Amino acid sequence: MADLGYAAIITAFVVAVYAAVAAFVGSKARIHELWLSARNALFVVFGLTSVASAILVYSFITNYVGAFFYHWTTSNGGGYHRHRCLR
Repeated sequence: MADLGYAAIITAFVVAVYAAVAAFVGSKARIHELWLSARNALFVVFGLTSVASAILVYSFITNYVGAFFYHWTTSNGGGYHRHRCLR
């Protein structure tokens, strides 16, 4: 699940860079289709970041990250931090 979120964030970054370059070139060269492509790329970035956020929320709700977090807190001074974060 975490790999899917990571892939969504990396893909969103690549698409956002494309959108920035396409918008700049499209506006300077007055290529309307390229500017529209940049606008549509922003919708894709929104969708990809929404997917990554949903995966993060799902991971917290289902306690998917809890095993790692519990191991980290118990090996570094007990469960004090775990209980503080879960309040």
